Amino acid sequence: SGLFWIRRNAVKKMLSNKRSGSMDQFVASIITFLFEATLLVFIVNTFAISNYRDNIDQIARAEILKLETTGELNRDTVVEDFNNRGFKLTSTDIIINSGTAGKVDYGNPVSILVEYDAQSTDIGTIGSRILGGTHHIKIYRESISKAR
Repeated sequence: SGLFWIRRNAVKKMLSNKRSGSMDQFVASIITFLFEATLLVFIVNTFAISNYRDNIDQIARAEILKLETTGELNRDTVVEDFNNRGFKLTSTDIIINSGTAGKVDYGNPVSILVEYDAQSTDIGTIGSRILGGTHHIKIYRESISKAR
């Protein structure tokens, strides 16, 4: 029974003995995890916004190509093209040829400006349903008219 008592005390002492610095390691691990999670969310959101902006830029490039080959472009048609592809723009968000109307002759500059505030929920960023928010998108394209 004496040997049992010594073993029991040794096991009790071993179980109740804490390593020094274990709380410090735990806090450091939690802070590192939070930092890594925040960094991951930032990277994913930055990629989503960049991808969204690139998609708008591709549509604007296609529209400027139409504009430079025909010499004119209907703003309502451009807005409809954007909306058909899932972007929520209005006619006030698009400026064609710096706001001048009419047909552009060969060799004259042509431009399209798309500028609006996109909702985070439309972009699909992480946490957008909870945090909300908007992102200012501005795309400007210009070329020279080749219409004859």
